[in-house]
Amino acid sequence: MVEQGEFTPDQRKEMWQDQIIEEQARFLERRPVSLEELYAEGLLIDPNPYSPSDILPQGNLRDTTAELLAPLSEVQRRVLEMDFGINTGIEKSRREIGEEIGRSKRAVSRIRGRALVKLRKEVLPEHLREHLQ
Repeated sequence: MVEQGEFTPDQRKEMWQDQIIEEQARFLERRPVSLEELYAEGLLIDPNPYSPSDILPQGNLRDTTAELLAPLSEVQRRVLEMDFGINTGIEKSRREIGEEIGRSKRAVSRIRGRALVKLRKEVLPEHLREHLQ
């Protein structure tokens, strides 16, 4: 029997869920939030259900990476290579990349964003179709 002031397990679970929702709302109210942060906090579901291992065939990773990045412009490809450390294994900051290519940190972020969108919307779906058939 539940005594006065105690809660049933269902009531505690509901209160806990309400508390989580309130914390998430406070998190979103604090400042502008990027989609990457929402995904990291578990508040956004990844629309791309494929993992890298699904996309990359077994074989030469360097060749596959070059093939995937080929449709990008030279600047987009260089920015992604430096940002993710492709070919060198050394990731560079947006500032470092900007200094190397003669652009601002903000411009590097825009170039990176456009390149990733192009990869997600155009390149990866086509690449998947080719390898899954």
